[in-house]
This record gives sequence, C-alpha cells and structure tokens, in this order.
Amino acid sequence: MSRKIYKSLFVLLTIVFFAGAMKSISKDGTIFLGNKNYKKTSNISESITETAFLVTETGKIALEIADTESKRIRGLSGRERLADGVGMLFIFPISGIYSFWMKDMNFPIDIIWLDETFKIVHIEANVEPNTFPKSFAPTLPSRYVVELNAGVASFKNLVVGQSLVIENLP
Repeated sequence: MSRKIYKSLFVLLTIVFFAGAMKSISKDGTIFLGNKNYKKTSNISESITETAFLVTETGKIALEIADTESKRIRGLSGRERLADGVGMLFIFPISGIYSFWMKDMNFPIDIIWLDETFKIVHIEANVEPNTFPKSFAPTLPSRYVVELNAGVASFKNLVVGQSLVIENLP
C-alpha cells in the first residue's frame, strides 16, 4: 500500500476513535468504559479516577483511589492543594507496614492507617511538607491508608481503634 493510503487509514481510525470516545462521555463528565464509570474530577485530580467515600457522622468525604503502584507512589505529591471534603485512599494488595513521606507535598495532611477491617491502627496528624525526608509509619500492619487535609481527622473525631465505613470500594 502507498503512503497516502496508510495516512488516510490513520486519519480515519483516529476520527472513529475520538467520535466513539466522545459518545461515552456524559454531560456531567462521567466517562463510561466497559462496565465501570469513571468521573473526571479536576478539583480532586488531573486524571480520571474511581472514587470511594469515607462515611462519617457529619457526612461523606470523597476519596480518590490509589490502588496501583504508580498511583500510590505519586499520591498527593505535586498538587497545590486538596479540595475540602476530599481525600485519597491508598489500597495495598496485602497488609503490611507502609511508610509515607512528604516528598513534593505542598500542604499539610493527616495520614490514617487502617487494617483490613477498616479499623484505625495509627494516625499522624498535621504532617507538614517540611518534614521530608522523614517517613511516618504505624507499628501495626495496615492494608489501607487515608490522607486528608490537616485537621480533618481531629475535626471528624477519628481515633485509633475506631472502625470506619468506606463505601464504593473497587
């Protein structure tokens, strides 16, 4: 085949791909891929993510899910801020002692470690960006870690030993 035919096929396939992609995006920004819906949440993240919810007595906190190694490594690093009522849920494949640091962070956070039953095993409150390169870790194994804006854990009366409810886990 000639180069013109290859170029024409490439252009045609590109148009078909983008036309199909546009049909799968609703007006509210939800993107439909297979049997899962992903919400583009520019105030939470620059990427398309699944969202879980931490249910508290005073309402729900949207949690962006970091369930792959690359998402867990990036975490909240490099962001200017975290919107009110939003956090990040780190999901690890197995329980273990997972440490966190404030590399490339621009705002203070609360870090909350949860075991496999969502019981809080450790809290580091008001961790400042200038603590880097210090690492923070629990003494007990955890499977999940929640990061929230600094002060939210105290405001929501979260304490070690308390069991949390997290909805919409993948």
